[in-house]
Amino acid sequence: MSPRQALDAVTADIRDHHITAASTGLFNTTRHIGLLCNLAARIAADAEYRLAPAARRRI
Repeated sequence: MSPRQALDAVTADIRDHHITAASTGLFNTTRHIGLLCNLAARIAADAEYRLAPAARRRI
């Protein structure tokens, strides 16, 4: 899954699971935060992986 597809999946999940004052609101909030954190970590790790060979060449 590309980063663009992953972001689209997260935004679709946010649209489908609304944050409300009901009992599921807190669950949905933490779910959305977890998905966004996971996505940010994966994109950062991918960027680091892609930049690492260039950094090793300079040493």
